[in-house]
Amino acid sequence: MFGRPGSGKQTVNEQVFVSARVTNITAAPILLTSAKWEIVQARNLSKGGASFFSKNLLWPVISMNKPIKIEPGEQVDVEFAEGLELNGMASRIRKNRALDTAFTVPADPTRINGDQYVNWFAEQMGLLYGAKAKLRLTLYEGDYKPVASLLVPLAQGVDFFYHGEAVDQKGNVQYAPRLAYDAFLGQYLEMREKMEPGFSINTPPTRVIEVIPDPTVWGKQKYRDLGVQEQPEE
Repeated sequence: MFGRPGSGKQTVNEQVFVSARVTNITAAPILLTSAKWEIVQARNLSKGGASFFSKNLLWPVISMNKPIKIEPGEQVDVEFAEGLELNGMASRIRKNRALDTAFTVPADPTRINGDQYVNWFAEQMGLLYGAKAKLRLTLYEGDYKPVASLLVPLAQGVDFFYHGEAVDQKGNVQYAPRLAYDAFLGQYLEMREKMEPGFSINTPPTRVIEVIPDPTVWGKQKYRDLGVQEQPEE
């Protein structure tokens, strides 16, 4: 688990894995055969660890992969097999006590709820690894033929509402992939809840609205706010 000592080790696990949602916008199927990421203009970052059991996993070496077919218009989540070491990040996350009481969004994957957490994490990425730090993600088809290559800044993060496009200063829409830091932090909290005794994700309050039939009003019903109801502990 990120932020905790690995099995039989004293060092803290700071490995993360990059995944990308790939959309085939062509009229023909695409067969991905390999994928890799590279560190660009960054300090204190390194490769470390590997993923073996995820679905749609791609290594840089073709012989280690099962090709992934993406039909026209289809979206597939692809995971890069090589791990990335976020050296020094675990202690910063632990020191941010505001994360301990954050709410999460019931999505897949679990996401933290709040721009302030995304902005904070992006700021830490810039401070630790450089304001211009990036990852270059490359997907290949066939015999190492690049089908997509893009640079993703580490000091900029986005949330659930971002869909890969941004508007420049002239008002033009451009493709601008970013890292979903709300998903990373949400999954971090989810893993803590599963593996750390005594820790649980803060449950958002529920506001109760009573619906009262009333034929004298428009819509034939009116509403009464009963206030916030606390969630029972499981």
